[in-house]
Amino acid sequence: MLRAKTFMTETRARNRWAWIIGLAGGVLGFLIQVLIRKAFEEQLLSKTLPLIPGVFHLTYLKNPGAAFSFFDSNLTSWTLWLRLISMGIIAVVTLLFSRFRKEMILPLQVGLGLLLAGGISNTVEQILYGDIAIYLDWRSPPLPIFNLADIAVRLGSFVTNISILYWLLSTLIRRFR
Repeated sequence: MLRAKTFMTETRARNRWAWIIGLAGGVLGFLIQVLIRKAFEEQLLSKTLPLIPGVFHLTYLKNPGAAFSFFDSNLTSWTLWLRLISMGIIAVVTLLFSRFRKEMILPLQVGLGLLLAGGISNTVEQILYGDIAIYLDWRSPPLPIFNLADIAVRLGSFVTNISILYWLLSTLIRRFR
């Protein structure tokens, strides 16, 4: 009986960082976006708030498309479905790893968690408001205005890709050694 209990505990704990980062980061990112939206829409803050004048500002805009305003408002429903499908794929991959008792390396869990966090945050906001609040405005160097969820998605993509490359290379090295 003790062995069965230990097995169940180990199974539930697999890949937990992907889920913890994804859900906690998604909720936190969404709450920040809602707070930014409310502060600017209720005119508690002016349209642009310079934090480091000429370098970094909080500038409130509504983005009906995808990350960094890559798609226009005509593709809003398409980008929403793409986001939902992407998050579903990430969730299924994580569940499959857990189901087959495979522990993902920690960087891969972090990367997938960040992807989920950014996706959850932006998707929930787009469903509730019809657009996404973007507010981080780097003016030097000039970058498109974005939000924390966009950072999570980009960073998560980078970490996930590097983790998969590391896993593939280490698997090949072990196999041909």
